[in-house]
Amino acid sequence: MKENELRTQLEIIISETDFNEVLKLQMVILYVFVDWSAQELFSRDIISQALNQIEDKKVPVFMIDCSSQEQKHVEKWLLNQKNEAFSYGGFGETLLLKEGEIIDFIKYPASLGFDKTKEKLENWLKMI
Repeated sequence: MKENELRTQLEIIISETDFNEVLKLQMVILYVFVDWSAQELFSRDIISQALNQIEDKKVPVFMIDCSSQEQKHVEKWLLNQKNEAFSYGGFGETLLLKEGEIIDFIKYPASLGFDKTKEKLENWLKMI
């Protein structure tokens, strides 16, 4: 799975302004992309395959590039989250946000596996 294949399925968050607008949405799935992690590459493939097989996506799906680890607005937002179980490490973290708050996440989709990742995404998409 190439980076561009997943990018074509998701809306890419480019700027801090875009990120803040995404956080205002009622419900959103956010995929954390990095270009320096093999784990993320495997997770990207799992997420891409799962999204390809899910037909009725009622929740918008976005991707944010955190490769540089210098996006202070994202770092600040993550630190302010009330979800203490979440941590970021370049594993292709996939987050379910409700009005800008993490309500659920998949820490490492490649480790969870295709079937369980797809099932979790489908459950998220049924929440609306």
